[in-house]
Amino acid sequence: MKSSEQQFLKRATEITEANLHNEQFGVSDLAREMGMSRTTLHRKIILINKNSVSKFICLVRLKKALELLKQNTTTVSETAYECGFHSVTYFTKCFHDYFGYPPGEAKNHETSEIIEAKVPELKPARKKRWVQLAVAAVVFVVIVGISGEVFFFRPFEKGKDSTENTIAILPFINDSGEEFAPFTAWMGIEIGNKLSKIENMLVVPQSTTEAYRDSKKSNHDIARELMVDHLLRGRTIKTGNKILLNVELLDAKTGQSNLTEMYERNLDETEDADLNRIFEICGDVVFQISETLQTNLTPDEKEELTKKNPKNMAALRAYQQAKHHGGLSSLNDPRTKTAVEEFMKAKKLCEDAIKIDSTFADAHVMLGHIYINILPFYADIYLADKYLDTGKIYINKALRFDSKNITAAIYLRQYYIQKGMLEEADKLLPVTENRVKNYLYYVEKHNDFKELNDLYHALEAFLSFMETKPPDMPIQDYLTNRAFYHYLSTGFPIRASELNEEILKSVHDTSRYMARKADWETDYGSRDSALMIYKRLYNKGNWRITSLYFAVQCYNYQKKYAMALDTMQKLEEIVLLAMGSIPPDFFVGGYTYLKNGMKEKADYHFKGSIKHAEDQIKLNSINARRYISHFNLALIYAILNDKQKSFQYLEMIKKSPSITLNFINDLKTNPMFDNVRSEPEFQKIARELEKKYLEEHEKIKKLLIRKGLEPA
Repeated sequence: MKSSEQQFLKRATEITEANLHNEQFGVSDLAREMGMSRTTLHRKIILINKNSVSKFICLVRLKKALELLKQNTTTVSETAYECGFHSVTYFTKCFHDYFGYPPGEAKNHETSEIIEAKVPELKPARKKRWVQLAVAAVVFVVIVGISGEVFFFRPFEKGKDSTENTIAILPFINDSGEEFAPFTAWMGIEIGNKLSKIENMLVVPQSTTEAYRDSKKSNHDIARELMVDHLLRGRTIKTGNKILLNVELLDAKTGQSNLTEMYERNLDETEDADLNRIFEICGDVVFQISETLQTNLTPDEKEELTKKNPKNMAALRAYQQAKHHGGLSSLNDPRTKTAVEEFMKAKKLCEDAIKIDSTFADAHVMLGHIYINILPFYADIYLADKYLDTGKIYINKALRFDSKNITAAIYLRQYYIQKGMLEEADKLLPVTENRVKNYLYYVEKHNDFKELNDLYHALEAFLSFMETKPPDMPIQDYLTNRAFYHYLSTGFPIRASELNEEILKSVHDTSRYMARKADWETDYGSRDSALMIYKRLYNKGNWRITSLYFAVQCYNYQKKYAMALDTMQKLEEIVLLAMGSIPPDFFVGGYTYLKNGMKEKADYHFKGSIKHAEDQIKLNSINARRYISHFNLALIYAILNDKQKSFQYLEMIKKSPSITLNFINDLKTNPMFDNVRSEPEFQKIARELEKKYLEEHEKIKKLLIRKGLEPA
């Protein structure tokens, strides 16, 4: 290579490296910095480097990423953003295609095997595509204008711009006194509600950006974490009888203000009239943002945005207090009395808000959420089913008053999933997927796939959440707890064990740590080890019933039926003292009694367990969605030597998106299947279920490698 060519490439590389953090930096930017046209730059890069300019920029980014990863000072996610990749998943794919291994393995490779045939074209960032489209549109308009001058003029209305504007509304600052604080918060929420009704606007509302209220992070970092192009900040100031709202719309990439405006209204009439004045300001803000971002409102959108807000001041106060208590409940373990009390306060306040203003859509949404996602957690399967239906009534009312309420659509989809109405749930996907794909989105996706018993996609969503969440944001215990069981159930014991240790370090709950460890020992270790853990858990207060329950299972599995009977009788004594009677739905206890010659007691538990599992399937409860109910019925009928019914329920399990390892282990070694294990039909079903389990295991293994994780 000639010296002049080396200097040329060196300069192009240095310019690109100086702009690595800017994901918008592309071909036109490099050509401008190099002082030449795009065509000349492209020709020279092709001649010297044998790659297009876009590929050249991508390679500079990837090589810098490799350098950072080898230094072991940044995570994969941090490296991706530092090197200008707007998607960690896309970065991982490009890196793997070019170097032949995922970014997580970079430090393990001394040399880099480069696969030249797979050098990726760097995807243009959203804003670049918008600029290209805009330039093309201008050229088209000029051509049409010239043609009109020559031939004829035909006026036309500009169509809807298909470009999506992504915007996050940060918590508004209240400088108007404590009394006005709820309305300052609501103004941000109302602006978000209105913006989300515009077709090409994707909004991260203020109600979900509360974590950034006192954040010291830069606008650029916040926008990157939320994956948006714009941030809206606001501040209210109340002076005398005037309310002032100062807003600033920031371009996340440049940090510059696209819009800075002060809005004011007189507040000197009734409370409700003053509230309408406040909401008028929100409408003005939305129209000005729309104009600034050139969203080209349709007539229907304009009509929707100018509708008079019917909200009542007292109703709004009640709703804001409900949100406060709902927020407090989320800070506590949902099983605690404190969490239940906070939920009940939120529920009562929402009901009060609706009594005052029956058209208050957001209050209906919150009540729907409480009935669909919260109350069933505390209820038996029969009451939980009624709660679900009540929740749907509230959600439908919310949608009647606000047909474009995306949160209501999300909860309605969750209702359909829990009821097993999957076709109805999928009809809502076009609405519920129309969101900014940030870490909050992936939490929702994880919840959906967990409810569908789709462990591959649930884990994929969890890993995407881990990639996109802010580095300093703590992970909620329930998410990591689920991930532990996903790894456990799909055949990744080392990842499960490591995650259990990580959870203990962050949560310091030794009881739950021990319970997870016992489950790990049951699937991968020894039942003797699991029994030792259950004996330790027995002395930890609230764990007495749970530890005895699983100890009975372990003894039965080991065919130590006398010890199982002693433990079962101790369990029944505690349950009788706590509940006043023995529920007839513990079939493992029934098996214990049967093996000890106590047929009458065994039949009591078998009959009750069959009814309970059948009701779970009929109501599509969580155990039915996980096919635990079906598996338990297969076990009971195998114990009772009703082979055909046992096979019938085992056949149904093949419909499950995921087959868990504990099912496979039980099919192979659980003595409850001894009556049917030698049957050809049983063996055929067992092979088919194991094949499905292994296929998903391999898929997850590839997923982990793709995400730069060790799949061991």
